[in-house]
Amino acid sequence: MIEAVAIITGASKGIGRSISLGLAKLNYKTLLFARNETELIGLCDEIKVKYPNTPEPKYYVCDLLDSEKTSEILQSVIQEYSQIDILVN
Repeated sequence: MIEAVAIITGASKGIGRSISLGLAKLNYKTLLFARNETELIGLCDEIKVKYPNTPEPKYYVCDLLDSEKTSEILQSVIQEYSQIDILVN
């Protein structure tokens, strides 16, 4: 079975964080993008504890203003997952 994949930018705080938790609850494979690695790790840990049966979340430390790094990360995401079902930007 193919997992549904969701990319959430600004995932470490506020609305992005809430959406990340909501999509994890719905069993999406959450790919979390933000600038703060510590907060992303905390969010991944929270998802694993709250929703142990959901696909393992993955995080990417990235400033979307850095178009070169963002493009590089997105290329690797596309290669690894071959699909993106939801983009929250």
